[in-house]
Amino acid sequence: MLHKEHDLTNVSFTFGLDNKEARLAVMSQDGPKVSKADYDMILDIRKRKDTIPIIFDSKWIERHQDDTNKDYPTMDTWTLLNIEMDMHAGKCYQQHKEEECPNITMANESLTVWIDEEKLSCLDKQMLCDKVFARTGKVEKDKSTWTCKDFWKERENIPEAAMEHIHWEALKKALAISPQGTQRWTLKHSTGQCGVGRMLQRWKYQEHSLCPRCGEQDETTKHAIQCQAVDVRQRWKTGIKALRQWFIMTSTEPDLQHAIFQRLEEWHDNKPRRPVHTTNRLLREASLDGGPFSKAE
Repeated sequence: MLHKEHDLTNVSFTFGLDNKEARLAVMSQDGPKVSKADYDMILDIRKRKDTIPIIFDSKWIERHQDDTNKDYPTMDTWTLLNIEMDMHAGKCYQQHKEEECPNITMANESLTVWIDEEKLSCLDKQMLCDKVFARTGKVEKDKSTWTCKDFWKERENIPEAAMEHIHWEALKKALAISPQGTQRWTLKHSTGQCGVGRMLQRWKYQEHSLCPRCGEQDETTKHAIQCQAVDVRQRWKTGIKALRQWFIMTSTEPDLQHAIFQRLEEWHDNKPRRPVHTTNRLLREASLDGGPFSKAE
């Protein structure tokens, strides 16, 4: 406001705060954590501060000094101004304390997360988890009432039996110990939210959704792996070879290796599933049960 009203440029501006944590949050050179309370407000203030041609500095002021000292003439300007602001803040709070304070959208936010039409001021993992996995009262035609598993079962056409046999805890642990880059790639690729033809067209980065290797329409993350272009098939073979070596190093049971590679080959080449020939009854039954390489697509 000062910059716009008085055309202030190339000057310095010092502001005082009696909250040490708030002062550091605004002035720190490190990015605020998304889990920090008031993350949206902190980010908005810092971006505004960094985009106008004014040098900002800050000063900490001890709060509530008048609780123990009423000798106002002995106080400096910063202390007196802080006492005055405390008085105004107290009156404002009393006037509006019964009113709900919604999280409004900030002008400098790059990403916002909304749940049930309410914007989150920060990313609360536990609340997000509860909302995603613990919803009740599902309405078939209203996907906002579905759990995360309901959504993906519908989107990927995963059979109910397959959902029950997926070892969710094992997947969670495996993802948790993976490098951060691998976690990011896995999540983006599994949800389809990455730079494939379909999304590039949807994001308006290009006017088509063609696969750049084979020219097929509507390139998805699934197609990126199943593409039959020569260079893609070579990468697939290289990856399969590395996986075979890992199975050998870890002494994986041979029949299990055979079943896994058979299903991978069938999925990659869009071939119908064939019976897995093994004397292991449990493995044979598992290969016939629903799974990520056996769902209808």
